[in-house]
Amino acid sequence: MQGSLRFRPSGSLAAVLILAVVFSAAGELRAAAIHEAAKKGDTAAIGMLLDKDAALVNARDREHQGTYEVVGKDWTPLHWAAYSGEAGAATVLLDRGADPKARDAFGFTPLHYAATKELVDLLLDRGADINARSRSNGWTPLHRAAFTSNVEVARELVARGASVDARDRLGKRPLHYAAGWAQTPEMVRVLIAGKADVNARDHAGWTPLHNAAYAGKVEIARLLLDAGARASAEDDFGMTPLAQARAAGREEVVKLLERSR
Repeated sequence: MQGSLRFRPSGSLAAVLILAVVFSAAGELRAAAIHEAAKKGDTAAIGMLLDKDAALVNARDREHQGTYEVVGKDWTPLHWAAYSGEAGAATVLLDRGADPKARDAFGFTPLHYAATKELVDLLLDRGADINARSRSNGWTPLHRAAFTSNVEVARELVARGASVDARDRLGKRPLHYAAGWAQTPEMVRVLIAGKADVNARDHAGWTPLHNAAYAGKVEIARLLLDAGARASAEDDFGMTPLAQARAAGREEVVKLLERSR
């Protein structure tokens, strides 16, 4: 999209809608307007735009085409509403024909970006695939929730039947990401309660305990050990979680794992 058509409202969305609807603005600007309305949860604006052009309900965000940005690239309005936590906007969009299985440039669906439990339930009730895999890295919605530490969403996905042991392109399961990247141990508790395999190996032979040890997540490492994780597990290079913790200088985890031998 040319710079002159970029949607960067400085005032209210209503002012933009006057341009987009009353003065019959270009289709690109109307598409940008509905994306912005979805982000902000402006259901009135969404309705006005769809009354003008019903096809906008699944309009793609072309502003991000040709960039390296993940957020927004080829998104539909429903992607933006899900990401922004706007359940009201998502409901209106779905009622007007939005595709709950639409995929962005990387193969992520709106459910991958759902920010709240309410949105998870809404999207699943309208036909979203709970175990949809992205094309880029093979993530399911639960992988992304684990990686981003969205405990509320992860808990609801597990409760609704998401596969806790789905593998991505690296062979990692959601618990691998929760162990190494989660900002709270509660994410690990949710997955363990959902019967995730605490000794699952990725394509490099790492278990979730390897990830926790390397990242210095001592409380998470303790949770994994209490759930039956093997401290003696070796990766494809013969490295145990203890060896990884030592290599990374994670002294607290080293002490914990030494006591577990």
